[in-house]
Amino acid sequence: MFVAFEPSKLTEEVKTHIPDATKLLAARKATSLGMTMSEYLRDLICLDNHGASYDELMMTHRRALRTGMQGPSVAQPQASTGPDTAAYRVKS
Repeated sequence: MFVAFEPSKLTEEVKTHIPDATKLLAARKATSLGMTMSEYLRDLICLDNHGASYDELMMTHRRALRTGMQGPSVAQPQASTGPDTAAYRVKS
């Protein structure tokens, strides 16, 4: 199911419990990408749900506003600069 990205304040928190080793690996990956753990997790969720990282979605939205486009913006497929989640994607 596709849900269009709608920029708003980041008010919702997502939590889970994972093993220590898994958290360490994720933290290393985030650091290697120059991200905090929160940024890394936000990008994973955005990539899985919208097909683009949070920053890519926001840039697309801002470009649409500058060009005067109306309605919700949708990220165009492009090379992602965020984490690669292809192995984690779940087909609906």
